[in-house]
Amino acid sequence: MHIDAKKWKDCENSAGAEGSNVSKCFTELFVHSWLCRRAVLAQRNEAVSVMNKQLLQEFPGSVHKSIDTASDTNEAVNYPAEFLNTLEPSGVLSHTLELKIGAPIMLFRNLHPSSLCNGTRLCVKKLMPNIIEATIMTGLAAGEDVFIPRIPIIPSDFPFQFKRIQWGRSNIT
Repeated sequence: MHIDAKKWKDCENSAGAEGSNVSKCFTELFVHSWLCRRAVLAQRNEAVSVMNKQLLQEFPGSVHKSIDTASDTNEAVNYPAEFLNTLEPSGVLSHTLELKIGAPIMLFRNLHPSSLCNGTRLCVKKLMPNIIEATIMTGLAAGEDVFIPRIPIIPSDFPFQFKRIQWGRSNIT
């Protein structure tokens, strides 16, 4: 996606501002075919997260949280959920994710090789406690409705094991 320098500077300047309107950079936010052909590239994930957060304000919806637990019940007292919620290991989604009906999302796990693999873009259709109903927006299965379950993930890059149960996807812009 090419945004001219002045328009990008406006978006960048408004990215952290209260009441900013970064959606001016994404003029066709609700046209999924347009959005599927774009990506935000930034030096740091934090910059993309700020844009995602502001763009998601355009959609009605709510915040959903992961369920974090120590894998070893004997260690649970040493690693309370409040501490585990703050961890952001590589390759594991954040504890807090905003899910909104109509918002585009990207799958970060391989669930089905022919249609639901890492990088598949979808549009949220319905939210249930443990399942997302979504429509595939890209690839050979575009237009197909699918169900994405919550997925338990156990990161391996910590001196202790914990489990995060989260949907295998993230918001995208």
